[in-house]
Amino acid sequence: MADARKLIDFTAEQPTAHFRPLDRLSHGGVHIVRAEFEPNPGRLTGATRFIIGVHESDPMDLIWRMPSEDRAHRSRMQAGGIYINPAHRFFFQQWNARPRALIIALDEAILDAVGRSFGNRRGSDLVTVVGARDPEIEKAARMLRGEIGNAQGPARLLAEGISLTLAVHLFRTYSDGPAPRSARKGALGAARLRRVIDYIETHIGDDISLFELARIAGLSASHFGAAFKVAVGLSPYRYVITRRVLRGEDMLRSSDRPITAIAYELGFPSHGHFSAHFHRHIGVSPSRYRHDRR
Repeated sequence: MADARKLIDFTAEQPTAHFRPLDRLSHGGVHIVRAEFEPNPGRLTGATRFIIGVHESDPMDLIWRMPSEDRAHRSRMQAGGIYINPAHRFFFQQWNARPRALIIALDEAILDAVGRSFGNRRGSDLVTVVGARDPEIEKAARMLRGEIGNAQGPARLLAEGISLTLAVHLFRTYSDGPAPRSARKGALGAARLRRVIDYIETHIGDDISLFELARIAGLSASHFGAAFKVAVGLSPYRYVITRRVLRGEDMLRSSDRPITAIAYELGFPSHGHFSAHFHRHIGVSPSRYRHDRR
């Protein structure tokens, strides 16, 4: 079937049948694009380059299945949710919305250069990730949003530097198979990390315990806590708080729900606890954040 497989080129200057670029910045094998996508009725989809995508619009359901799998997955893509997929790796995807995303597309040469420090790995050694949350990638995306559309030298160099840092993070966190000697010793493996992060996202408002996360990872509580921090740079407790705050940021921006109701839904014991953590992470109170965004 002619329409059964779609390969997207995010360096295309003009809108295509698949996506519409809104802003872009390219330099040194790094291509950063803010884009709006057309609905995908369900087909094998991939990209011409390795991509990191960060969802920017309203929540949507993404149904996907790797070629080697019999069962489809349903991932709830929230603002800030990430999508990672190596170049020319097709897998089944379906969505009904018109989502917007920040796309970081990397040329093969960049990944190969970084991968040499990780036992001569390639971009194809990295796993496909759909709908997870990653504070390092989200932080990089926030910085890149401020530079995209700016063709000046400093912006281009900053984009290249951030993308190289992201490539190192990808090989440390999402590399398939045994970790090479040059990777961070003691880090939680990619498959275990994905299980834990998926659980946190699904149960973000529940009383999430260290012992439950360790059980999901198949490790002792003490071993898990140390390995998780090496992998993502935060303790499990700090990661959960950060994810709750960022989820709250999405809810403040997209709804008129009372702040106290948002706090309880996210697992905070009170409006005051939520406000204190929100101010520590975002720099303003929840009420000021909501007011400023309007």
